[in-house]
Amino acid sequence: MTDASLERLDTLPKYLYLNHRRWKNRVAIRKKKYGIWNEYSWQHHYNQVKYFTLGLIDLGLQKGDKTTIVGDSDPEWTWAQMAVLSAGGVVAGAFTESLPHELKYIVTHSDSRFIVAHDQEQVDKILEIKDELPLVEKVIYWETKGMRDYDDPVLVYYYDVVERGREVDRQDPERFEKLLAEGDGEDVAMIYYTSGTTGLPKGAIRTHKSMLHTMRGALQIFKSRPMEDYVAIVPPAWIAAMMGESGHWLTGMVINYPEKPETAMMDLREISPAAGGGNPRIWEGLVSIIQAKITDAGPINRALYKIFLPVGYRVADCHLAGKKATTGAYLLNFLADRLVFRQLRNQLGFRKTRYFNTGAAAISPDTFRYFHAIGCPIRQFYGSTESGSVCGHWGDLTQIRFETIGPPMEGVQVRISDEGEIQVKSEGMFSGYHKNPEATTEAIVDGWFRTGDAGYINEEGHVIYIDRVKELGRLKNGGNYSPQYIEGSLRFSPYLREAVTIGGREREYLTAILNINFDNVGRWAEKNRINYTTYVDLSQKEEVARLLLDDVHRVNKNLPDEVKIRKFAILHKEIDADEAEMTRTMKLRRGLFAEKYEELLDALYSGRDAVEISAAVTYRDGRKGTIKTHLRIWNVE
Repeated sequence: MTDASLERLDTLPKYLYLNHRRWKNRVAIRKKKYGIWNEYSWQHHYNQVKYFTLGLIDLGLQKGDKTTIVGDSDPEWTWAQMAVLSAGGVVAGAFTESLPHELKYIVTHSDSRFIVAHDQEQVDKILEIKDELPLVEKVIYWETKGMRDYDDPVLVYYYDVVERGREVDRQDPERFEKLLAEGDGEDVAMIYYTSGTTGLPKGAIRTHKSMLHTMRGALQIFKSRPMEDYVAIVPPAWIAAMMGESGHWLTGMVINYPEKPETAMMDLREISPAAGGGNPRIWEGLVSIIQAKITDAGPINRALYKIFLPVGYRVADCHLAGKKATTGAYLLNFLADRLVFRQLRNQLGFRKTRYFNTGAAAISPDTFRYFHAIGCPIRQFYGSTESGSVCGHWGDLTQIRFETIGPPMEGVQVRISDEGEIQVKSEGMFSGYHKNPEATTEAIVDGWFRTGDAGYINEEGHVIYIDRVKELGRLKNGGNYSPQYIEGSLRFSPYLREAVTIGGREREYLTAILNINFDNVGRWAEKNRINYTTYVDLSQKEEVARLLLDDVHRVNKNLPDEVKIRKFAILHKEIDADEAEMTRTMKLRRGLFAEKYEELLDALYSGRDAVEISAAVTYRDGRKGTIKTHLRIWNVE
């Protein structure tokens, strides 16, 4: 590669080249396998991408060709992604939980000629729909477990492709660098698929230039340093994963890959990354973990927590209001940190964490304040698949406001339309929707992207996010409400995993459908000697309803009378992405949810006290069956 092309640094693979020249033998990534963290240098990182790139080209990959990658966060996912980009190709990511028809949609809509898959589970899904994927030439897998007897000619082992590339490199040692030099910032790099809350996912086209702008915006929040640690817990098919890895590619952070998704939080505790982040569901889950641990703690630890948490809140509220706390409050908070909060952070894996962030959806004020109180000053980060990085709390801690998502990032323009919609213009925007010019024309008007989010800008220049424009609710009595705000406040409870608010212009009052946190409610039931057999049985216990009623009252205290929750029901099952009730990024599909549970919604407003449903159940001993049960309607007095 020439010096001139190095100076351009206009594609992601060129950053890989630069980093391997700078830090050849430094640790670039770690992967936990069989309980052991294995380290790989930047030189190894670079070589794996180089050989896989050349192997793909030897298999027939050409500039502009699309490749779908489906798998968990692993080095091979990253190497495959960077290899396709190095060859001038385009990557479309798919979630590992995708059902065959969902995977088929991504592969066919993106026009992928190649698929790179994690393991037997993903390969089985692909082979099931192989005849419906006419463009696919090869399916490359990297995990060999269970694959010994597979002999379909479409299948190729990942490291066999690497060996092909190694042979090509022996014959033409300069070929890979020439490929990198040919890369241009205007080349398409990724097709990221939206979550599809209201219909089929749309493929947002992202160039190298727009991705790099987005990643630089993310670094305004993270402010990462070389050799600091990042743990890859975000699904790699989501654009948030690439934002999280910004510090790796642009400043030399070390990516740590968990052994598997189920061990991610335990693995995070071992590493204690410099930057900790995730969507509000992750933070809400951590609150539940803490509250459950406090409930099970000894009397002294519970007492210390109860005494010092208000101290943390007092100092946090001062900071979030842009004020200083009193000297006495700071001294008490120092003591609280030594006796309580530091241990909490250590248990969460935040011993060395400097920056905490949340994004992808609205976080409830309760959750936001809580983490500030225990010494985890979360920063809001706002962006999307289409817009890239938009806003965030990227200044010092005194600039954080819990009610805002921060000021616009450098190089980003934000305006509010006459209808109250947040609109964005920047170099980090997407180029349009793949094979959907009508949606592109609707989304981009005069160079401004219409986010579909409602909000406004305050006198400090911070953007305030309210909710999705289409989801803002208004009741028949004239009361206005934000579903996300109310649902987030409800989920602050350790006993709730999910909450759905129900309302609308034709309804007189607000209701809610709740999902229990089975682990925490089950532990509470056992502690209180309440017998149950299944999830369904536990969810419909009157004692559980009374427990959750306390949380409904807590939320109602902060709501105007006209939009208080008047009734609720507890769902007999978890709200599930596999049943299309949520997206793979854990966003509720409100329309589909309302259709599926239409009878339950009607009961909430018709005066009925229960609805009969058929439910699949798994008993505590592992047996499965189907039962009929009544979902009870509970009044909020």
